[in-house]
Amino acid sequence: MKNKDKFAELFKKSVKNNTEFNEALAIVKQNTEGGNIWVIGGLVYRNIVNQLYRPKRGSKIFDFDFLIEKPKKTEDIKIPKGWKLSKTSVGSPRFVKGKKQIDFVPIDNVSIIKKNNLKPNIKNYFKGTPLKIQQIVYDTNKEEIQGKIGIKAILSKKIEVNNFEELVLFCKRRKISWRKFMQDKAKSLGFRFVFPNLVIDNIKRQTKRFYDKYSQDYGLNMKEDYQSFIQSHLLKEVNLFLEKLKGKKILDLGCGLGRDSIFFRGKGLRPVCIDISPAMVKLCKERELEAYEMDMENIDLNENSFDGVWAYASLLHIPKKRIDNVLARVKELLKSEGLFFLGMVEGNYEILCKSSKNPGEKRFFALYKDEELRKLLSRHFKIFKISKFVAGKNQTYLNYLCKKKIISK
Repeated sequence: MKNKDKFAELFKKSVKNNTEFNEALAIVKQNTEGGNIWVIGGLVYRNIVNQLYRPKRGSKIFDFDFLIEKPKKTEDIKIPKGWKLSKTSVGSPRFVKGKKQIDFVPIDNVSIIKKNNLKPNIKNYFKGTPLKIQQIVYDTNKEEIQGKIGIKAILSKKIEVNNFEELVLFCKRRKISWRKFMQDKAKSLGFRFVFPNLVIDNIKRQTKRFYDKYSQDYGLNMKEDYQSFIQSHLLKEVNLFLEKLKGKKILDLGCGLGRDSIFFRGKGLRPVCIDISPAMVKLCKERELEAYEMDMENIDLNENSFDGVWAYASLLHIPKKRIDNVLARVKELLKSEGLFFLGMVEGNYEILCKSSKNPGEKRFFALYKDEELRKLLSRHFKIFKISKFVAGKNQTYLNYLCKKKIISK
């Protein structure tokens, strides 16, 4: 028996006596004009995983996702008694009844198909799934499983990225980091997750190489103005951060040589340093700081474990389209009363900038306007103090002291 036939039997077995699924399928059929109907999402792979690896575990699923070929017009949709009609984040119909939710997505409204004007078929649908395990559907007409890559993901028990751009958008809509999304998915299935190396792109490689190569310029031969930056420009902001902090454990995000962590250590705090540059991390360790080589876009530290996160002029090395992921991860790392201090340089552009002191070397910078940063931060934090000052070559620094935003259930 082929894997797809075996998986089809496992799926059919899992939903055979599932009244909620049968009700959902009947509602979808009632609101289509014929054509194919595919079951998609966790309803497919979760049920198969349970049947394959943990048959004694039940799978109580309340979200039912369907892909449809010929939907009825909005004005012709029939709303079953007791259900309410709403919309998904991409504008597709959604029925809601208590905890139950039925999404039926017209295949020509799938993000990757719509954006790229692709043919509305399963092959192109698969191109846009954030994860490989999501590349699996159950065709209700043919009563068969489709999706070789999804089948392979289940058999290998791995959670891997399929479409990085769609993963970015998917997680941004849900205000969650890529790491947490993949980690939670893997944990719930008993699989292991493989975080993407796709974020280690040319931009990041060049910036990392710059700091590796010239770490000594920032370290052993630091200029006085670099050492005294906090005292000269940030003393009020730092004092407020210290005053509001509920504990002593903080994360120095993109720590460089540990300048700020050394200051905070002197104030009785317990800083943890992370930086993508091994040379910078080495300098931190020489100064007896707790330091780890780590990508800010993939922070492998315990959630809800920090009283504060300090990120001064470090997130400006993250492309704007990916910064929400870092902010989401910062929120996940903070305790419920946790503080986040962000310092950025004012501007309105992104650039891979040539170094004036070191010809041939480049660093990436993303500069923001105040309104832009407020909007980004407000998705995850409550901002309660904003300040700015001019330093260096007429650079305006924008500073934000924030508190983790708790979503009430």
